[in-house]
Amino acid sequence: MEISLQGIEEMVELAKKLKSENIEKIFHSPFVRTTQSAEILSKVLKVEMISDERFIESSYHEKTLEQFSESYQIYKKGVLEILNKHTKAIIVSHEFPMGLFLSKELGNSLDKIMENHKLTKLLRMGDCIKADFEDYSLKNTEFF
Repeated sequence: MEISLQGIEEMVELAKKLKSENIEKIFHSPFVRTTQSAEILSKVLKVEMISDERFIESSYHEKTLEQFSESYQIYKKGVLEILNKHTKAIIVSHEFPMGLFLSKELGNSLDKIMENHKLTKLLRMGDCIKADFEDYSLKNTEFF
């Protein structure tokens, strides 16, 4: 599914807000809409973008705790590798894996998240969350 005209406008506005943040790199899921969003951010911010399969949409239909845990671990590994190299980066991803990651990092157990998928609904399409990490632990989040 391609990015909508509204999505393009939102990404351009977001990029303008992010100009003063000194973003080093943009990482994105290889899916069409996230790639298109990353391209807009990259063009406006003049920052390299990198496709990363660890940030693809995973399924709401994951049925086992093991599947939830695997999705979370893959996403977290990607985030931690970015944090090892960059102090300011953007990840353009999808609602479920990012929501799962943030919900777990904010202290919810995977069991609790699995029982209540609403705990992954921390953001919606087009939202930008600024996440601050200290010693590889999430310390603060705020909508940008």
